Amino acid sequence: MSEIKLRVTEAVMNHVAGDHPAEMQIAMRGASVDLHDGLAGVSAKNRREIILGDCITLVVGDTGAIWRTHNAGHIDEFDGLFELLARMPDREMTFTCRIAK
Repeated sequence: MSEIKLRVTEAVMNHVAGDHPAEMQIAMRGASVDLHDGLAGVSAKNRREIILGDCITLVVGDTGAIWRTHNAGHIDEFDGLFELLARMPDREMTFTCRIAK
């Protein structure tokens, strides 16, 4: 089973508490080997969709974080996950994950 660890950092929460909502991000790490290889080449110009827990689809355009600005088509999903993770700042949560085809 492929997994990834996600968290919202206290530093990001402090930064976006001002007037920077487009800079909201969810940090990624600890991806399973198969995910790591599939996400290794992502960039703002080479984005990939991931599916968390077989129900949340997000766009990844950075090797270390999922940015709100990259998720214009998935704002509600991003915001909901961000809110959940922000309840426990700096604490990682593990999700099953797969890269969308």
